[in-house]
Amino acid sequence: MKSFNQIQIEESIIKQKIKLRELSHDYKINFENIEKEILIDVEEIEKLIMQTDFAAEDYEVNYIGRATIDDLTSVGKKQMALNSWD
Repeated sequence: MKSFNQIQIEESIIKQKIKLRELSHDYKINFENIEKEILIDVEEIEKLIMQTDFAAEDYEVNYIGRATIDDLTSVGKKQMALNSWD
């Protein structure tokens, strides 16, 4: 059975803590950079959505009186895979 060197383990832990501290030293700046990257990605996605060849099919989203799941019969719910056929 392999034995463990307690001093070596503690030294390794200390080294890793120092390394992590150095990596997280500028965590606020890192988060700001991540936020900027996310905003760039969102803008790119929005541009791609606008360039699509197909119109969005969301024209009934705010339609008053639009059918809901509650309006479906039990067979309709099964056909929409909302309920099982068992």
